[in-house]
Amino acid sequence: MLTYVLKFLGPIAPYLAVGGAAAALLLYVSVLRHELAAAQVANATLRATNQADAAAIAADEKQQQMTNDALDTLDVKTRQTQAAADGVITQIAGAQAQDNGPVAPVLAKTLDSLRALQGSAP
Repeated sequence: MLTYVLKFLGPIAPYLAVGGAAAALLLYVSVLRHELAAAQVANATLRATNQADAAAIAADEKQQQMTNDALDTLDVKTRQTQAAADGVITQIAGAQAQDNGPVAPVLAKTLDSLRALQGSAP
């Protein structure tokens, strides 16, 4: 029986081989097309994620700049307050002995300076 099969397949064996190769090639192309479609979907997802990340980075940089500006403003106000306090301390230290009585005039001047500072504070 094997002889009959070989006699029958012998003349068409090259055609069967070409047909099998063509079927394998078509299957491979189909797999490649499927992988290409999946890669395109993944690429689109990654692009959207990349854009969202870029927007988040920009928002973070803006927030960081606002924080730095607030810190700079606070630093300026702190220096102004410290300079005013140093002025009050210098005034107290530079007071003459007659100004340091039971109710010292230097105390009245100091309190007036503090009231002025509180009036200029926000």
